[in-house]
Amino acid sequence: EDEIKEHAKTGFKTDKIYPWEIQMVPQGFYKKLENRIAATKWLTWKLRKDPREITQDDFYNHGLGGIMNYYKGSPYLVLIEAGYAYSLDEIKEHARNEKFGADRAYPWERTRAPFIYDEKEIRIAATKWLVWRLRKDTREIILDDFNNNGLGGLLVRPEYKGSPYLALVEAG
Repeated sequence: EDEIKEHAKTGFKTDKIYPWEIQMVPQGFYKKLENRIAATKWLTWKLRKDPREITQDDFYNHGLGGIMNYYKGSPYLVLIEAGYAYSLDEIKEHARNEKFGADRAYPWERTRAPFIYDEKEIRIAATKWLVWRLRKDTREIILDDFNNNGLGGLLVRPEYKGSPYLALVEAG
């Protein structure tokens, strides 16, 4: 396990077999947070994918389905714990300070974004992030800007009725 933790920090090796690559992962292996993080980092390394593109199927297809039990089946929650995605609290803080980051994933940047827009603060954060990302005057933001940046699902909310304007109004 010490070697696994080290590889999670310094890089994985092709000449090593990791516990999740064998038929049965040792009982209780994923109870340790460090093991779940290492396995998630290995998955992104193995697939050579941006963490934003990692799906639930990727975990199951590469022997890491057991990790999903700790995160209600949500790859996004796994990525938060592995340091690849922002938590909802971090997202709210970014929106309050109007300081967003690019070093980790926001849920709406993922291939399959979770349904997170029930919460008003998250809807506002997503809209403010779009303005920040595009560096446009809000008067210039159009429907395609939402759709082309992973926020098309946001506008289908009853609050917005498909209108970018209503989303921008709610975001202030």
